[in-house]
Amino acid sequence: MIAARIGLRNRAARKVIVAAGANRLEANRFTRGLGAEVLMSYHDAMDDYDLPELTAQEVHERVEDWLRRLDDLFARIRTWAAAHGLTVRDAEPRPMLEERMERVGEPAREQPTLVLRSAEGKEIWIWPRTPWVLNASGCVDLLTQKGIYALIDKAEPLDRPKWVLWKVGAGGTGRPFDPELLAEMV
Repeated sequence: MIAARIGLRNRAARKVIVAAGANRLEANRFTRGLGAEVLMSYHDAMDDYDLPELTAQEVHERVEDWLRRLDDLFARIRTWAAAHGLTVRDAEPRPMLEERMERVGEPAREQPTLVLRSAEGKEIWIWPRTPWVLNASGCVDLLTQKGIYALIDKAEPLDRPKWVLWKVGAGGTGRPFDPELLAEMV
């Protein structure tokens, strides 16, 4: 995934976030105080990349595996958040209907989303992006007022997840994900 920091006023940032799947209320709440950072995916730019063909069964297994990975990840995050005084709420689910799913007739699914909120009102929005990422098995965006992060599953498809956290625009290498890292984001 390629991400860029771009200079947008809050109104423009809200439009991009709404286009990415949030409703207007969620976008307004997130962009309050955000200003210039908006995550941009290059998903459409990869249309010409030749991905290996998968059977309908393989696509179905990957979709089911991705949803299990998200459930496990979100359970870890919920447990950590509750132990550290953050409130957790489910946000509006994000639709999942990737080109690979359409090709083999796999029905659209909903991906869960979370919002963590500190006592001071700082929020972390956790939005699953896709299970199909080059050299990875999925990507989840973490949107905060301190920056935007990408949580990448570096495991092979259907293997045990290896979540790595990257701060968008910071360069360098990612850090193995532990929910304790969320403390730095609120």
